[in-house]
Amino acid sequence: MAFLNETFSPESLAADLTQLLSADVTPFVQERLQTIAPAPENLTQLAEALDIINLDQTADFLTAITNEEFLDSINQTLRNGLARRAEFLSEQTIDSSSGSLADGDWLTGLVGALTSNIDGSLDTLLNGGYATQEDAIATEQADRAGNTLTTAHNLGVLSSNQTVQDFVGAADANDYYRFSLTQRSRLRLALTGLTANADIELLNRDGKVLEASYGEGLASEEMTQAVDAGDYYIRVSSAGGDSNYRLAVAANVLSVPDNAGNTFRTARNIGTLGSSRSFQDFIGNGDANDFYRFSLSQNSNFSLELTGLSADADVQLFNSLGQLVEQSWAPGSSSESINRSLAAGTYYIRVFPYATANTNYRLTLNAAELTASPSSFSNVYGYGLVNAADAVARALGQATSLPDVANLGGNNWGLDLVNAPEAWARGYTGDGVVVAVIDSGVDINHADLRDNIWVNTDEIPNNGVDDDGNGYIDDINGWNFGVGQNNNNVLPGTNDPGQGHGTHVAGTIAAANNGIGVTGVAHESSIMAIRMGDVSGGRFLNAGNLAQAIRYAVDNGADVINMSLGWTDSPEIQAALAYAASNNVITVSASGNGDANGNGLPFPGNPARYATQYGISVGAVDINQDIARFSNRPGNNSDLQHVVAPGVRVYSTTPNNTYGFSSGTSMATPHVAGVVALMLDANPNLTHAQVRQILTDSSVRLA
Repeated sequence: MAFLNETFSPESLAADLTQLLSADVTPFVQERLQTIAPAPENLTQLAEALDIINLDQTADFLTAITNEEFLDSINQTLRNGLARRAEFLSEQTIDSSSGSLADGDWLTGLVGALTSNIDGSLDTLLNGGYATQEDAIATEQADRAGNTLTTAHNLGVLSSNQTVQDFVGAADANDYYRFSLTQRSRLRLALTGLTANADIELLNRDGKVLEASYGEGLASEEMTQAVDAGDYYIRVSSAGGDSNYRLAVAANVLSVPDNAGNTFRTARNIGTLGSSRSFQDFIGNGDANDFYRFSLSQNSNFSLELTGLSADADVQLFNSLGQLVEQSWAPGSSSESINRSLAAGTYYIRVFPYATANTNYRLTLNAAELTASPSSFSNVYGYGLVNAADAVARALGQATSLPDVANLGGNNWGLDLVNAPEAWARGYTGDGVVVAVIDSGVDINHADLRDNIWVNTDEIPNNGVDDDGNGYIDDINGWNFGVGQNNNNVLPGTNDPGQGHGTHVAGTIAAANNGIGVTGVAHESSIMAIRMGDVSGGRFLNAGNLAQAIRYAVDNGADVINMSLGWTDSPEIQAALAYAASNNVITVSASGNGDANGNGLPFPGNPARYATQYGISVGAVDINQDIARFSNRPGNNSDLQHVVAPGVRVYSTTPNNTYGFSSGTSMATPHVAGVVALMLDANPNLTHAQVRQILTDSSVRLA
């Protein structure tokens, strides 16, 4: 048609369409043009406004004439008519020989297709494809379900099974039903008899989806859900094509009330667990998870039993971060149990069915105070997980652990695991305590460390004079014992990843609590940086004398010495450790990271092995308090003062104001050094022997 691109006014367009349709459609055209901004100037622009992209393609054309915005702009009966004709056309075989839409004359094709087989009458089109408006109304009354929440068909109070039959499709995309429950019930919905894909949703009284079934094709849709008394909606929706359907709704009152929550957030709060408690409930179809929350006010031996099962159900124990601690997976209807030592804190229990099992159950919980004794030494965990809340309390002479506080969560899980925030809440942060880090150097300019770097106030910087007479010139922040090095340069090198090791360790001990990055266990302690190797190579290339480094730390005011390292044994090292102990300086040493294959050895390395007499040996556990595969074990000698701490994927400071994760007993050791700093903040008069005893006696026994 030559006039497709000619400009027109609403009146001229109306005249053109009137000519084509043999009917006066001026009111419709003028109304439609008012909804298009800017108004089209010709028929091609009108086609574009109607979202008709490929005019020669029947499918695109049919999509365009049922475009939601276009249909919403015209009256209801015309919308039904267009939709019904589009459905009819989509089922026909259209080819160019019959003068179809494929011949490129899209406007003529539109008119012919929409009016064919319905007497070519615009009135018939406006009646939604029916001969008369009365026929259209009579047919539309067959739609029993409402199309919105407010017009939902009311099924009333469900007291027995109900079945309804209806239709969803292009002209009736959503059917809504409303019902009520007077008691908590197990609700079953089934959508069957489909002739095209359709879905079903269960909504609460506010229209929020509680459960849904979105199966594909003609497969039936089903769902079962335990729901409380109240008002609900069901939505049946078309998911492609027109379909009849049969909706069956059944509700059975639950014999056992569901008192447990279905998520971590809604877990039933038991409170502080101090004695045996029992709970009865149900899990199965419609109630797939029961969650409980409880707290322990002290380190405890915890036990759990799940009994009274008629089908297979399992149970899991989670920490306050929602991370799995332990689980029980006994087969069939066998009882489930969990027994282990737990640190003070908050925990969650999840009871859930295996596959499609349905069963009532009895959950019994018990907690008893964990008391320390030499017999509780483990050849895997030593004396257990270091516990700042109890260690600081004992340093203060208190019989009970410091009160529990909320966990920090996220990358601070290590702080939570050793209960450092409990000590902070009482004002103990390591203030005034100096921790020497003998390692690969420390980035003393890091934003999270620079305010917590030890300064030798008796030394004048960079004057080339040993002002304090300690034998080390310009040792402002520590000393570099590397052979052939600039010995007052304690910064890490830049050409090897291992150079950042000491900075990571220092951050775990003393990163500032400044709202950025990470926070150290003793975040107001001071780091004395002692470097052991070459800044141009690996971590300990051209390493210096470890015994001298230990003595330097002792002589220059360190209270704690962190050694996240292994070293060749020598009488000089043993003597230096003894020297530290005699001056009540606590040495904390990594037990080591196992053999060449990453498997932990049954004994600690050096200098940790001297913890039978001096200082503390440290192994690594993960977030679930399980021993790290690489961590060296303490062996069977209970004289070895060995504890464990977080050492798997620990997040801390790295050089150049960066942060990163790292694993190893090297990462566990600074957690313990930080706890010792908290103890000395609480009681600076503790002796070497007292620190060792308190630290091991207060640790959480792990099996």
